Amino acid sequence: MGGARKSSGYKDLSTSAIVWAGIGLVLLAVGMAIWLLRAYGGGTDAQKAQLEAIKTAGTIVVGTGGAAALWLAARRQQTSERVATQTDHDAAERRVTELYTKAVEQLGSDKAPVRLGGMYALERLAQNVPEQRQTIVNVLCAYLRMPYLPSTDGEADKTEVERRQQERHARLTAQRILAAHLDPGAAGRYWEDIDIDLTGATLLNLDFRGCRLRTAQFVEARFCGPTDFRQTRFDGEAWFDGTTFEEEADFESAEFAAAAWFRDDVEFAQTAWFNGARFRGPAGFNGTRFCSSAWFSDAEFAAATAFDWVEFRTQARFKGARFGGASAFSKTAFHRTAWFDQAKFARDAVFADAEFGEDARFIKAEFGRDVSFKNSRFKANAWFGEARFSEGAWFRETDFIGAANFDSAVFGVAAWFDAALFGGSASFGRTRFDGVAGFEKARVKLVVDLLEGSVWPAGVSVAEPFTEEEARVEGKTGRWGFLWS
Repeated sequence: MGGARKSSGYKDLSTSAIVWAGIGLVLLAVGMAIWLLRAYGGGTDAQKAQLEAIKTAGTIVVGTGGAAALWLAARRQQTSERVATQTDHDAAERRVTELYTKAVEQLGSDKAPVRLGGMYALERLAQNVPEQRQTIVNVLCAYLRMPYLPSTDGEADKTEVERRQQERHARLTAQRILAAHLDPGAAGRYWEDIDIDLTGATLLNLDFRGCRLRTAQFVEARFCGPTDFRQTRFDGEAWFDGTTFEEEADFESAEFAAAAWFRDDVEFAQTAWFNGARFRGPAGFNGTRFCSSAWFSDAEFAAATAFDWVEFRTQARFKGARFGGASAFSKTAFHRTAWFDQAKFARDAVFADAEFGEDARFIKAEFGRDVSFKNSRFKANAWFGEARFSEGAWFRETDFIGAANFDSAVFGVAAWFDAALFGGSASFGRTRFDGVAGFEKARVKLVVDLLEGSVWPAGVSVAEPFTEEEARVEGKTGRWGFLWS
């Protein structure tokens, strides 16, 4: 648990070394005195003067020797203090190691109260020894990653039911300890710069609301009960690939400072809330299933965003969402109403091969670069009123089964409706085309009521087919005409 002992920078002196150094100085002084008496002890004035000078020099030497003795004593004192300090440090390290080892052993107990005691002991240790916090968080995460099956209604074995209930309580405790110390608002209790690895964990009613994490691994985790990540900040990458959210999952106003991954068969069984969430890095939801409502209203996607192959089984709400990077919704299925009203796409947006089961709403949406709905299918009404297409807009081979409304829309560089199918009424009232507009090979269903209710762009008209064979469209019923421009 402790670090390696650091060198003091110079060699410590032993007691015997200091004693022998003192004896050497005494013998040197005695020898010098005998020599002086023999050399200058004759009594003449010249010898007396020389002897007096030597006495003065001797006094200086003795003083220097005293200073040397004091220095040796100070060195000895420092050495003693360092030894004492190192001894205390080693004792503290041993104590930390003992507490840690005992607490981890308690986590392995088959008795829930003992496991709880181990968790609280680890919590106290982490609070008092900051350098051990990440290690202790790793231990708690490892505990939560251990296999666990929640209790089910009607389970016959009462002993097994009780065991699972106790384990549930232990897991909830571990989750609460993590949440309590990952909240920046917890004065004096917040553990900063912590990584979380809950890969494959079974998590119960997880509440990380307002927490701040560095990196977060939830790959293939199972979230049982409501999950709360409201206002949570992920400073590093966040992985939720392959996870299952069995009840509501709330990420409202969460902030992802780096990449956020919700790919590879992620399933939200109930409502998913991402209103006001901020994705500063890439965001991937490829292959995700939203079995209930998905709310991304006013969410901000600053970098590339992918919703390819996603299934929205009920309503999908992206009203007011902002896409700063390229966005992709290719082959995505919107079974119910899709709301993109007032959404802003700063770069390329791709909805190619997407399918809209009910109304698709893009009213007042803004597309800053190219947008493609090529080969998409609108089974109900498609609303693009007052939308702004700054560059190219591709609706080639798009199938408008219901009404297609582009009233007051503005198309910039180009608008391509080549080979599109208009099976319902179409309205381009007050639509503005500032660049090229193409309707080559576009087809219109020849139903009187629909034709009378349609408003086509200036210079575009409906033409009857010359033969009955020309009036047919593969896979469609009724007679179909052509658009001419």
